Amino acid sequence: MKNKTGRYLETEQFYINPQTDVAFMLGVAHVLYNEGLYDKKFIETYCLGFEDFIKYVQGETKDKVEKTPEWASAIC
Repeated sequence: MKNKTGRYLETEQFYINPQTDVAFMLGVAHVLYNEGLYDKKFIETYCLGFEDFIKYVQGETKDKVEKTPEWASAIC
């Protein structure tokens, strides 16, 4: 849906396929982790299972699929 702000800023809107939000989030998580853009202290303090999650995102588990933004874009 276009609005006045979008037209004024000349933005481009990208739509994702329904029910593909998890793939999108995994692609984002991949970038945040690999570029060191996540809050390491928060993860250490409040999260359980982060190591297993990152192994999955990095493709180091059974499925051997790295959850890159390129992988996610083909789904979304």
